[in-house]
Amino acid sequence: MSLHVNYSEQTLEITLQGTDEIVRVETSISIPLAHVKLPIEVHPTEATTILNSTLTKDLPGTSFTPSPPFPPEAPLTPFPPLHHFLPQTDIYTTGPFFAHGTSTFFSMRHPDRTIAVNIDHSRYRKFVLEVEAGKTPEHVRDEITHAVEEALEWDRIHRRAKEENDRLEAQVVDAL
Repeated sequence: MSLHVNYSEQTLEITLQGTDEIVRVETSISIPLAHVKLPIEVHPTEATTILNSTLTKDLPGTSFTPSPPFPPEAPLTPFPPLHHFLPQTDIYTTGPFFAHGTSTFFSMRHPDRTIAVNIDHSRYRKFVLEVEAGKTPEHVRDEITHAVEEALEWDRIHRRAKEENDRLEAQVVDAL
């Protein structure tokens, strides 16, 4: 998975790349920087709780039990979730989930290398993404935050210039 800020288009480009033999897909998502809500979270709680199946319990068609030890009120399922048999680092979590009342898209394997990006005007309100190798979540957060702040400043300057232009045009029309 890679995150790239496209300054000329003022977008956040998210490229999801499956690296396993089973998961060999590549998908790109482009989000306008104006739709990114600050602050960007580092190591969001959703990243660790998704692996414990606590987020999807209310979705139709899902039947998960909590991680052991099982509380007495836990529903029984015919087959325990895969994460009961594999260490968390072996599970690749990708796709949409309903997390804490929010439509969230996950693409991660290691919860300690994730960031959460909140989005306005999108099908998904939050993206929980693992940062690529060689970068830290803090570095990626700072890069995206800088790009969003720069885009917001550019937008403010553009709006002020447009307002000034409209004001001058109105003065010219009044003078005629």
